[in-house]
Formats: sequence, C-alpha cells, structure tokens
Amino acid sequence: MKPIDWLSALRSRIGLSLARRLVFWFMLLLLVPALLSVYINDRLTRRLLREKVQEQMSVIVTAKADGIEDYAYERTRAAGVFGRLKRLAVATVAMRKAIKGSPEWAAAEADVRSLLYYFTPNLGFSEVVLVDPRGIVLMQTQTNLALGDNLLYGPQRDTPMANVLRRTMTLLDTDISDFALYPGIETPLGFMAAPVYDQEGRVVGFLVLQLNTTEVFEAFADYSGLGKNGYVVVGALEDTGDLARIVAPIRHRPDAAFSLSVKLGVENGQGIQLAVLGGQGSGELISIEGRRVLAAWTYIPSFRWGIVVQQDIEEALEMLEEQTKAMVTLLTLILIPVVLLALWVARSISWPIQMAVATAERVAEGDLSVALDTKREDETGKLLNALGRMVSYLNSLIGQVRKSTIDLVSATNTLSAMTRAQGDEAAGLGATTLQIAAAAKEISATSEELVNTMAGVTQGAGHARDLADSGQSALGDMEQAMHHLAGATQSIAGRFGVINDKANSIGSITTTITKIADQTNLLSLNASIEAEKAGEYGLGFAVLAREIRRLADQTAVATLDIEHMVREMHDAVGSGVMEMDKFNEQVQTSVAETRRIGQRFSQIIQEVQALMPRFEAVHEGMRSQSAGARQIRDAMVSLTESARISAQALEETNAATQRLEGAIGELRKEIAIFKLR
Repeated sequence: MKPIDWLSALRSRIGLSLARRLVFWFMLLLLVPALLSVYINDRLTRRLLREKVQEQMSVIVTAKADGIEDYAYERTRAAGVFGRLKRLAVATVAMRKAIKGSPEWAAAEADVRSLLYYFTPNLGFSEVVLVDPRGIVLMQTQTNLALGDNLLYGPQRDTPMANVLRRTMTLLDTDISDFALYPGIETPLGFMAAPVYDQEGRVVGFLVLQLNTTEVFEAFADYSGLGKNGYVVVGALEDTGDLARIVAPIRHRPDAAFSLSVKLGVENGQGIQLAVLGGQGSGELISIEGRRVLAAWTYIPSFRWGIVVQQDIEEALEMLEEQTKAMVTLLTLILIPVVLLALWVARSISWPIQMAVATAERVAEGDLSVALDTKREDETGKLLNALGRMVSYLNSLIGQVRKSTIDLVSATNTLSAMTRAQGDEAAGLGATTLQIAAAAKEISATSEELVNTMAGVTQGAGHARDLADSGQSALGDMEQAMHHLAGATQSIAGRFGVINDKANSIGSITTTITKIADQTNLLSLNASIEAEKAGEYGLGFAVLAREIRRLADQTAVATLDIEHMVREMHDAVGSGVMEMDKFNEQVQTSVAETRRIGQRFSQIIQEVQALMPRFEAVHEGMRSQSAGARQIRDAMVSLTESARISAQALEETNAATQRLEGAIGELRKEIAIFKLR
C-alpha cells in the first residue's frame, strides 16, 4: 500500500469531518507518547518487582533453612551433652550387668528413668529410648511405639529410627534420621541417635531421641512475606532416587505430608525437584498444582531436605496492577480537559467550512429557498455568494418549467378522461355481452342437463315401479314363509310336551325300581341272617344272599343316576319349550310387520304410476327450452366479438395517453425536488 493509501483509509474510518480529523490527530500526538511511557514504565516496574520478589523469596528460604540448621545444631549439641552424663553411663552399665527384676536392676532402672524424664524435655526432645551396644532396649519413655526387646531386630527394624541407630553405632557420632509415619501415630516423627560414653570414653549404650515435630515444622507454617496464597514446600529424596516425597504439611493441604510426591523430571513441582537434588536458586517456575509462581529453593543438609518458598505471580504482581490502574486513571483525567480543548479549537476552524458544505448540500437536494447572506470576505464568503447567484438563476428556470408542465398536464388529463369514458362504455358493453353469453351458455347447458335428467328420472320411475312390484311379491312370499315357520314352531313345542310327559313316566318307573331294589336288599339281608343261623348248611345261601345284595345296591345306584339324568332332561325340555314359545311370538310379530310393509309398497306403486304421465310432459317441455337457449347463445357470441374489437382500439388510445402522462410525470418529479422562494 502506498503511503497516501493508509492515510486515506484512516480518514475514511474516522469520518470526513474536518473537526474530527483535527481532534483525532491532536489526540494521537498526545496519546502515543503517553501510552508508550505507560508501557515502558510497566515493563520496567514488572521486571524490578519480579527481581524484588525473587530476592525476598531467597531471603525467606535462606532464613528458614538456616533456622532448621540451627535447630539441628542445637539438638546435636544437646544429644552430645545427654550422652556424656556420667550418672547416665554408670546407671546404664549397672542395668546391663544386673539381672532384670533384681534389686540392683531396679535401682539402676529408677536412676536411669529419673535422668531420662528430667533431661529429655529440658534438652528439647519429646521422647527417648536407651539401648545397649547390641540394640537391646533398656528403657523407653515412648509407650505408643512398639519397639520389642531389640530395636535393631524388633518391629521397627526397617524404619528410619533403626537406620539412624545403625549409622550412629558405625560412626560413633550423633546423626538425625529421616522423618516418617509410624503405626498408630498421625504426625511424622524424626529421631536423633547419640552414643553414651563412660569416664574412659567407652561406648556403653546409645540414646535414640525423638525430635519435637511441632517445633521442627513450626518454621514451615510461618507464611510471613508470602501473601495470601504463598506457601512452603519441604521434601526429601526417596531411596529410589526418582521421587521427591513431601514431608511437611502445605498451607492449603495439611494432609500433604507423606501422602504427596513429585516424580523427578516432570513439569510440575520443578522447585522441590531442584531442592532435593541439592540445588539452590530462585526464579519463575511451575508449582506442584501446575500454576506459575515466583519461588526460591535450597537444600538443608542436616535433615537431607529440600525446601521451596513460592508465591503466585498474580499475587506477587498485584501491586503492579494497582499502579497500572492508577496511571491509566491519571491519564484519563488528563485527557478529559485536553479533549475539550481540542474540540473547541477544531470547531473554531471547521465551523465556516461546515456552513458552506451544509448550504451546498441543501442546494444539491433541491432546496432553492435557502438564504445565502454572508458578510465574510474570505474564501468561504466568496463561495457562499457564488452559490447565492446560482440559486437565483435556478429559481427562475424551475418556475418557468413548472408553469409549462401544468398546461401540458391539463391537456393530457382531458384526453385521458375522454378515452377512459369511451373505454369504460366499451368495456361495460363487452362485459354485459359476455355476461349474457355466459348466461345463455349456462341456460343451454342447464336445459340439456335437465332434458337428460328428466329422461333419467322417467327411466328411474319405471325402474322403481318394477322394483316395488318385485318387493311386494317378495314380501308376500316372506309372509307365507312366516306362517309356515309359526306352524313348525307350534309342532316342535307339542313334541317337546310329549317328551316332557315321557320323562315324567321314566321318573315314576325309576322310583318303582328303587323301591324294588330296597326290598331286594332287605330280603337278601334277612336271607344272610338265616344262613348264618343255619351254619354250615346255609353257606351257599349266604353267598347267594350277599351277591343279591350287591346287585340290589348296583341297581339302586344306577336308578339314582337314571333319575338324575331324567331330571336334567326334564329341565332342558322345559327350557326348550319356553324358548320355542318366545320364538313363536317373535314370528307372529314379524308376520304382522311384513303384512304392513306389503300394504305400504302397494301405496308407493300406485303413486309412482300416477307420476309417470307428468314426467313425460315435463320432459317434452325441457327439450323445447334447450333448443331456444342454443339459438340465444349463438347470437350473443357474435355480439361479444364485436365489443372486444372496439375495446382493443380504445385500449391502444388510452395506452398512448398514459405514456404521455408518464413522461410529464417524470418531468414533474425531476423539478419537484426544487423548493422555490
């Protein structure tokens, strides 16, 4: 793009107003240096503030690390003093030599107990365990931790507590264990092991001293100088060498100790990774949670810990954001009077030009009534005077054109009115003839349809008469069939009565058979009794009597079955007789209804036969009317064609008049935009 192009594009974006352009360039020359100054100041302040925060983080982490080192040094000296107590060494030797439970052992145990309970809290330790050179536990003040008889081979043999004892036994020097969680204890524990010397400098035992966890972690819970979200991370390198284990609670995660770890080489937790590897430094990195923070880190040799103090970048640079807001507010307050001043200057320059432009725009829109009276003698005044002369000339010209168009419009209106009147008359005649022709056509069509309809009606009447005759004959046959059906039902009812009488006779017979069977059964019983009395001579009669009694019983049972079946048959026959009576009544009703319908059919046949001559007369009249309607239709078609030709001629005349009116209208429209004085 050429240099002039971007300038033109910029002008088109901010508008063509001269005042706007003046204000724009004035503001641009003011804002660019101001914004550039704010930007440079923000960059410099941001860098200086970062350096200051990092320096502050370095001071804090160094102070915390030094505090922990001082604590380790003090506890180491205290453990050394504890281990060189002459009385403790004598009591330890006495406990080793005495038999457990003997008076000598009890006296030595009491002496050791008093020493441990007195010096342990005074030297800054929480609990203490006394063991002999073989690791056998002689005394312990910690009851929540199961140690067994030998610390090196008991339940805690694989813990940092046993490991620090082994290192002290090997090096014969005070050492600090790693912190770890122990069964039954919620907080991490750390221990310090120290040898116990006698007067000759021989090792007679070892002290395993529990450090005060609260006192150790107290420095990590101090968040002074870290803002609202800053915190301290303390971790130790695992034995595997690829994991940094968090050993102390974190500000917003009090359960992080020994439950949170960071794998070496990952992006999150870069500070603690560098710290546990012995690094020291400060800078911007990614925290364990994945946020960008400003941090400082270092290594604590005594505890083999890495420590990181960190603060969120947003919070660290919060003061810078406030400063930037203040500068923007100040710049805004400065811009308000400057903008007002720029507007006043721009208006004083652009007002005469705007007046000339407004006058020219009104003239361009056709407003010739504008008054152009100015006393200015500069270029703007000359321009307005020239526009005034042009307006006066246009007023005269447009007035003459308007007068001519008015006369022409009057003539065309008269001609147009005449042609429209003739066209309306021709159109009315054509419409009338069309309506008459259409009516004649409809009358002719209707007449033909009526002729056809009457023929169909006449044929239908004859057909209806035939159907009525057939229906009457069929109803006669149906009535005769109904009479036969009534006779048949009466015959069936009589037969059901005979069957009922026979069933009653069978019932009396079965009653007689039942009585005979009872008598036979009684006689066979008497015969059996007599046969029993006869003894051996009556055995044959007894068998015969028993068989007769059995047959009598079967006869009685069969008779009862026959009686039951006869009763059921009697009930069924009675029900059938009732149903046949009902059916007979319905048949009689149907016979009466059939007779009544036959009478109605006779009346219908008589009425249809009376209408047949009338239908024939109407049919003949409709044929005559249809022929007359066809003649009227042919005459009206010829008249419609003549009216159509006349209407076309008038339409052409009217179209020419309308074109003339359109041309006059366009001319009037063109001159209508001008407003004359």
